[in-house]
Amino acid sequence: MYLKKLLLGAALVTTCLTPSMARAHMGPGSMGPPGMGFRHGALPPPLMMGLRAANLTPDQKKQVHTILKASRAQTAPLFEQLHSIHEQIGAKLLAAGTVTPADLAQLQQQANSIHDQIEQKNLETAVQVRNLLNPDQLAKVAQFNQKMSAIHAEIENLMKQTGQPGPGDDEPAPAL
Repeated sequence: MYLKKLLLGAALVTTCLTPSMARAHMGPGSMGPPGMGFRHGALPPPLMMGLRAANLTPDQKKQVHTILKASRAQTAPLFEQLHSIHEQIGAKLLAAGTVTPADLAQLQQQANSIHDQIEQKNLETAVQVRNLLNPDQLAKVAQFNQKMSAIHAEIENLMKQTGQPGPGDDEPAPAL
């Protein structure tokens, strides 16, 4: 009986924390759901993947590295706070007695505030890196992004034609 309760509690914690943790660690930069933020100290995919197409100079590469390193140093404490909040939520969910969403509301508000701070810092970092690019490099990155978007759209179309769900599809497409 105790084992069943423990497993049920663990399943509940996993179910409740997974979306919140995914929001903290996933996002466009990590192939997570759109609008969910970037990975720890990362840039959004159009910029990060496109930097290779920009043919950065050695000086620009060094500057990008410095910017990303500083960004990671600034967001690391935020991720630690977020981890602590997730642990507190887990502890409340596994404690004896009843738990209501209201019992977790303040912790969730704190987590949301930290998520917002992380996303703001990542956007600031992306702008700093973007501002290092000259107009030709920016055009190359934009062209690269357009090609990647077209490839992604083609993959989704192919998946729909086979009746398989594509990335981001909630329901499988009807079989042909």
